[in-house]
Amino acid sequence: MSLPAIYRLIERGEIGSLRIGERSVRVPLSAVEQYEQTHTV
Repeated sequence: MSLPAIYRLIERGEIGSLRIGERSVRVPLSAVEQYEQTHTV
């Protein structure tokens, strides 16, 4: 999932119950921040 898409989920308040495929995955904000640090554009 692209970072802009993740940011849109955060803005919509849906980051806590992100659906990936058939699984519902909980994504804490800290994980998004870590992703941003390791995947700089």
